[in-house]
Amino acid sequence: MIRRLLGETLGRRVSAVLEATVTVLTLAATVAVLWLVYTERSAGQVTTAAKVVPPRRAEPPLPGAAISLQGAAELGAKSAKLILLEFSDFQCPFCRTFARGTLPAFEQKYVSAGQISLAFWNFPLAGC
Repeated sequence: MIRRLLGETLGRRVSAVLEATVTVLTLAATVAVLWLVYTERSAGQVTTAAKVVPPRRAEPPLPGAAISLQGAAELGAKSAKLILLEFSDFQCPFCRTFARGTLPAFEQKYVSAGQISLAFWNFPLAGC
């Protein structure tokens, strides 16, 4: 329609200018929208050069009464200042992994040295 009103050559030039203008405006609008999205996402995030420290969890409460070791299998010196009470299940695969992998090194390093006494209680878990 522009070509008909302004003539063939002038109409082509005007059409080309309009197309270029629309392209530039479309690109500018796209950049503006992307910039707004980026600034909205990063507005709540404060970045600093300092090390980010996760918040501390609340300490679990200590038991109110002493835990009896009556009936527990004990290993180690009775004079040890610390007793590790292990609740375990003979059929639990995770307990087996601990008993075969971690426990021997633990016994050698701490129990044999008399630093820690180890007490064991069979505590069957359903479905483990």
